[in-house]
Amino acid sequence: MKKFNIAIVLALVIAILPTFVDASTRMTNHDVLNQTDESGKIAITGKRCKRHASSCNGVTVKNLETGDIIFKENKVSYKRDYNQNPYSPIGGRYYNFTMAPNGERFGFWFERWNSSEDYYYIYQTNPVKLIHKIKGNEWGDRAEFSASGKLLVVENQNNLAVFDVDSGKRLPLENAKFDNSREVKSIGITSDDTKLIATVEYGIVAWDLATGKQLYNHNTRKRSGFVVSGTNYGSGQLRFSKDNKTALSVSGSIFVIDVNTGRLIKRFETKKLSAQDTYYAKVDFIDQGNLPLVTVFSPLEFLKSDKYEIFIADWKQEKLLMKIGETGDNYHQLRKHALEITSSKYTEQLLEETAKAKQLSGIAQLTKLTALYQHNDVPLSRYFPARKQWIEQLRTDWYTLAKQQINQAKNNNDVQLLQTLVNSDLLGNKENRVLAYQSLHSVLKNNDDYEKLIALAESDYIPAQIKRDSLLDAIARYPDSTKLADYLALADKFNDDARVTNAIFDKVYQRVKEADNIASYQWYIKHVQQSEHTQEALLTLYKRAFELADDRGTIASYNDFIIAYPFAPQVNQATEYARSLEEDEYSSYFSSDEELSRRLLVRSKQISRVANQYRYDNTGYLLVIDRMNTLLQDMYPGQDATLRHLESEEFKDFHRDFSRAMRSLSSKLDNINKNVKDLKRHVAKQSDMIEQHFEKAAQDRETASELTRQHRMWERYLQGKS
Repeated sequence: MKKFNIAIVLALVIAILPTFVDASTRMTNHDVLNQTDESGKIAITGKRCKRHASSCNGVTVKNLETGDIIFKENKVSYKRDYNQNPYSPIGGRYYNFTMAPNGERFGFWFERWNSSEDYYYIYQTNPVKLIHKIKGNEWGDRAEFSASGKLLVVENQNNLAVFDVDSGKRLPLENAKFDNSREVKSIGITSDDTKLIATVEYGIVAWDLATGKQLYNHNTRKRSGFVVSGTNYGSGQLRFSKDNKTALSVSGSIFVIDVNTGRLIKRFETKKLSAQDTYYAKVDFIDQGNLPLVTVFSPLEFLKSDKYEIFIADWKQEKLLMKIGETGDNYHQLRKHALEITSSKYTEQLLEETAKAKQLSGIAQLTKLTALYQHNDVPLSRYFPARKQWIEQLRTDWYTLAKQQINQAKNNNDVQLLQTLVNSDLLGNKENRVLAYQSLHSVLKNNDDYEKLIALAESDYIPAQIKRDSLLDAIARYPDSTKLADYLALADKFNDDARVTNAIFDKVYQRVKEADNIASYQWYIKHVQQSEHTQEALLTLYKRAFELADDRGTIASYNDFIIAYPFAPQVNQATEYARSLEEDEYSSYFSSDEELSRRLLVRSKQISRVANQYRYDNTGYLLVIDRMNTLLQDMYPGQDATLRHLESEEFKDFHRDFSRAMRSLSSKLDNINKNVKDLKRHVAKQSDMIEQHFEKAAQDRETASELTRQHRMWERYLQGKS
């Protein structure tokens, strides 16, 4: 019943396989319907029918290189009522296909139902010829040719038999039948045809094929109640080292077995394999058995799309050395490549290629040496003394040549070659890479090529100091025609380096100072809110704005200055000048004090309504209104208008708001004077206040017009127009 269930599961799995599957998918359990030789040239295949674990269209052997059919046989057919009469006289099955590793022999078991035709057929491939028919015992569970193709081991119901292919003689085997508690997992004959090895459930058995005697029979099965445990030896195809002293098997892990003693040398754990992958993984020895080549199908559902990985590993150290190939590559070609790169001949080829490379010159030689090193600088190379010595010398030669190319390019002022070197992987070590960047920076600096200096700073992996020096040199070489927007874009791109941004802002501020007007300084504090020049720009802005207000010399111009620049040091002076003008305006021999006080109060309330209309800092408005309220009290203390205003809720609200604004004003003035971090937030707000006031609520229209004229001229300047 156990084998019946396994057959059903495997039948479902194989149904998803393509018609021809290479030896990497060769399952060592029964029911193999697709198989190739080790070269991948010759394939034997069948197609399953409705009944599980059998083939309906017989056997086909095909040359995969030419597409020629070498052998084809089909002795069975099925009526339409097959499901009702499965044991029809013309029914039967082909079963247990196998191909010799060297491709010279192939075999299969055929049974015709309700007849005595029940044989395991052995054929030679070229020319196709029936060699023997093995009768009896239904050898349908498992079959393996030896590497030479001279011996065939078959298994049925845990009963093993070995046949000499040429003579058809069955070799004697002592105790070659096992009960169901020791199910056979895998079988294999050593490449010298001297031993048969079989892994069984929790054990391993070996025979001497010359005498048929058992060499050992290890049974590690242990039972504790209902729990069965013991040492496993794998259930995948057995592979032998060239000296036949070591064997490999796979079942979730890779098992390394001492052939002479049956001792488990090592269990190579790998996350690449799971227990389900047992029949879809293959291990093989390369390099005289020191390095196993492992082919893995993982996970199981990738079988349909032929996804697998091949890697070389040191099983002694359980260390992955090298992965070869990609998904969909031909397994046999990859295996051939693995054998090539682990051979002494491959090392000789590398030495020859190196000698040819050194006959080249300049960048061509450097490119070739780089490729040779990078393609072979893998842990695998360290396992071969001659190759290890070669690659260490190659590295020295590569680094030396790279340094020579850098110095030569620098001496020749060859920018193109230096750029090629820094943007490539030809330099090898960090020392050469730094030297290449330094050399390119030096040449570009001498050429005053600011654009390429910027491009150099944007290079990947450029050392930080060279990047900074390149940027500083580029900024110093920017032409006078460079737009300020380009400077700011550069500062934004390299905003992680304060020295670079400060150098950029220096250039920008020099241009702003050349314009030396309100518009230029206002633009600077808006776009460069935190630099070494921000405080100076802000204070100069205040100075130029006061000069404009003072030139106009009107109450409205001073009010505009106070409202737009309430944090300026000149606010007190502007307040004094405005009050003096107001004292003259509101002193008249032709009007009564009551009329004048009302007129002053009305003007104060008009400004208050404007202040409430716009949503930005109204500190300046409060200063102007407070000045007018003070003037009202000083000049007309006993008038009804004054008294009613001082007693009103409006005046109380104003006084509360004014007191709060003055406390905030004191803190902001300290920030301006100290140039602390809060200055950035302050200048942003200051810029908004200026723009909104003169755009929407200017007191003096001529002052607003002058500012508009300055801004238009500055905008033309920013656009590069005269």
